[in-house]
Amino acid sequence: PRCIRRMWGLGSGYCAHTMGYAMADWHQNGKHRMRLDGDAVFWDVQENIDVAEMRHCLELGESVIASQGRAFLLINGARARTATPDARRFQVDWARTHDITNRGRSVVYGTNIFVRALATLVIRASELIAHQTPTVDFVATEADALEWLRVQRLHWAQRTIKGPLTAEEIQTRLPGTSSLT
Repeated sequence: PRCIRRMWGLGSGYCAHTMGYAMADWHQNGKHRMRLDGDAVFWDVQENIDVAEMRHCLELGESVIASQGRAFLLINGARARTATPDARRFQVDWARTHDITNRGRSVVYGTNIFVRALATLVIRASELIAHQTPTVDFVATEADALEWLRVQRLHWAQRTIKGPLTAEEIQTRLPGTSSLT
């Protein structure tokens, strides 16, 4: 769609507090589904991510940042497989022209070691090519991801000048968390 902000109802007062949403609250992004909750973007990844799906997610994140001042991406990686080479290139190229480290954070839950390894490759590519290292935290469950979001929002509000928590700070607050930076 041409107008992501209109499609997602940014600024319309849409808000919810749990992951138990009706299907109507979720919107398709290719084979995946996504939904918004204020400054949070929830992405339920289904198998591989192609370039159009990656672009849509990143553009949605930019729209959330424009309206909220930050964006937190919560990714359900239980059914995730990989991102296509074109999608990975697009993400790294995006990092060349967008600040991907100071305007939000990401957390992935339900993943296997393969998905974590792939995330490490994309993060390292961003670091080498775009000279930015996004922080991606990994937690075990959806409940852990929601707690991560609660902690991020709390600390973002307390640290508006510095931005979100560092990887070390989040690990001390959430037992069982691992982080790739």
